[in-house]
Amino acid sequence: MTNMALGTFPSKSVQRLVLSRQHLTEETLGQNEEDVITIAVDIGGLHAQSLESPYFSLWNRMKNFEWEWLDHLLSQRKLIAAHLMRVTLHIVPAKEFPIYFQATRDAIRRFLKVRGVSWPPKLTETHQAILNFLGEKTGGATTLDIRKFLESKALPTENLHRIVHYELAGMGMILRSERRADLPTQWTWSPIERLIDKSSLEGITEEEAKEWLVEKYLKAFGPSSIADIISYTWHTRIETEKIIERLVAKGKVAGIKIDDQGKHWTLSEDLGRLKELKVEEDTAEKFSNVRVLPEFDPLTIGYRKRWRRLISVPPVRFGLRPHPAPGVILVNGQVFGTYLTWPHFALFFNAQDVDRKTIEEILKKFEEMARLKGTTVFCIEKINGKKITTKDLKTIFSYLRDLGYSMRDERLCKQLS
Repeated sequence: MTNMALGTFPSKSVQRLVLSRQHLTEETLGQNEEDVITIAVDIGGLHAQSLESPYFSLWNRMKNFEWEWLDHLLSQRKLIAAHLMRVTLHIVPAKEFPIYFQATRDAIRRFLKVRGVSWPPKLTETHQAILNFLGEKTGGATTLDIRKFLESKALPTENLHRIVHYELAGMGMILRSERRADLPTQWTWSPIERLIDKSSLEGITEEEAKEWLVEKYLKAFGPSSIADIISYTWHTRIETEKIIERLVAKGKVAGIKIDDQGKHWTLSEDLGRLKELKVEEDTAEKFSNVRVLPEFDPLTIGYRKRWRRLISVPPVRFGLRPHPAPGVILVNGQVFGTYLTWPHFALFFNAQDVDRKTIEEILKKFEEMARLKGTTVFCIEKINGKKITTKDLKTIFSYLRDLGYSMRDERLCKQLS
């Protein structure tokens, strides 16, 4: 790619820019239900691979988040859930969905090809039966409903998940409409024309959409490496480099260095703000807060290299891989520690080196999260990979008891009011 003199910016300036773009500073927190859409626009969509992660991602980015807001916006068709970036489930604004859809179709095709599925997939009797069934179901139907229907017609149900989630949805024939209130892990499916204007999918070419997605990523995640961009978009390296070259030629993107290490790419419009942040005095008080980001939060899963070392956690059981995107604890804008919620809360930070006030603020956030979820008891099983009952944690154990925690089945728990 074109060689050019690169401006150098400290990582702290980049961090401040990213936290602001990700609505994780006090002055950028959302206030009401309509702000949910604004946040989804600004952060490049909500990652929804985990059931609760989009709700907790919003909770961290709003002052008075109500769980029902997200469900309501989905039911109102103002937000759309679909397999998009990295062929994983995302929730994005309905107005932007057609562009996201076109920008990620190539990734879907390559994803299925690796699994031996041709594209476009050949529509079988099962495919057509599902389309007819959903066309007749005014309120949509879950994958479980579809399976029962096919069985009643003695039609094959083999590879049903792939047929529904990747083939019919991947071709833009059906879409998720909303979650089942009585079974939140199940989405209802409907013909796409009930949710959006189907012709809008043809309003932009794949090439244009892919370029838009790179710009969208840089807007949401700030200065990033080529590897980071590819990790988010799943474009090939060659096409990503060509897109960057086109954006540089148009004056939309510029190359910079962060702390004199490696080349990163940023939107040209962000250069001015980065320069302002570079000369500002230390403003740590702007980030004097605690955020408990859920697993698969957009901030932490949006990068391949940045923070990778900081957010990895060891396996919780023999034979498991390290979690690719665990929950992350931010204190004053810095990655302070990580956590896992399976099988019970395990916190990963060095408790002996942390002042009690910080631990208290972190635990308050976890307790708030538990209340939002409707949990009446919050329990901690491990801290920094060690069982809460180990001698090394004696000091913190005593302190947590003072905060109202008590032992239950080798876990330290607190009854929530």
